[in-house]
Amino acid sequence: MSDPRAAARPNPNGAVDRRRVLKGAVWTAPAVVVASALPAAASSVTAPVVTVAGNGSANSNPEYAFVSATADFSTVSATGSYLDTGFTVTLTSPRANATLQTYEYDSRYFSVSPAQLPGNQTPSVIFTYVGPRLTAPSAAQFTFSAGWNQGVPQSPVSDRVIVATLVGQTGAGRLEVSTNIPVPKSS
Repeated sequence: MSDPRAAARPNPNGAVDRRRVLKGAVWTAPAVVVASALPAAASSVTAPVVTVAGNGSANSNPEYAFVSATADFSTVSATGSYLDTGFTVTLTSPRANATLQTYEYDSRYFSVSPAQLPGNQTPSVIFTYVGPRLTAPSAAQFTFSAGWNQGVPQSPVSDRVIVATLVGQTGAGRLEVSTNIPVPKSS
């Protein structure tokens, strides 16, 4: 192809001919179309409404932590907003030496890394969504649970929390929702 900048150069007698003007128009038209199409598509999608909540409990071991968390893709999300396949829900203990004892999740829609088996020393368990894209106005609610020995310190009570975090990709960009789930001391 010829140099598109040549369209702007005058010919030797000082005039710009039709052929050079057309060459310049052909080179610039596709760039204008592509540039104008992107912002319109990006601005039409909003982030979905997603909440993460939970509750914690303990047993006779003062450092045991058990939490149950729920991720809720809400019906109040704007029609057409979505959460892509591959989003994760992570439950994290504040202690590096926590030993995962148990976890539960809906295996029809989620997977867990084989490295995160009960009995292994791991402060986090990551549930990865493998189901179809969640698109509003439909709603979905998923529940997860996990228990750790050495999961939380005996005190202070303010440190007795498990963090639940959902991270995913939406039509409006990256979404991260996080909450602290307190683990009360056993009585």
